[in-house]
Amino acid sequence: MRKIHFVCWSCGHEHDFHDVIGRLAVCPSCEEDAHTCRNCVFYDTSSAHDCREPVAERIKDKERGNFCEHFKPGTPETEDRSDVDDARAKLEALFKNL
Repeated sequence: MRKIHFVCWSCGHEHDFHDVIGRLAVCPSCEEDAHTCRNCVFYDTSSAHDCREPVAERIKDKERGNFCEHFKPGTPETEDRSDVDDARAKLEALFKNL
């Protein structure tokens, strides 16, 4: 059985789910839906439809449970973005003297 570490977007409490966070799963602390865009690593308000997953269907309510197949629990801060930071640093260095 695989353990999934989860931090609720609504209350901020940390929990562990086992195997999968299903469509009807809720946060044990605040009882808000767990399988939501706001609890996904792909959630990004600066991206189209607030999602960095380019082929994901548009979901209007980001705080309600949904059936998105691309859902990956976590927050954008937990995703490894070192490659993005490296690319940004190289671009800044390239255009530094312009």
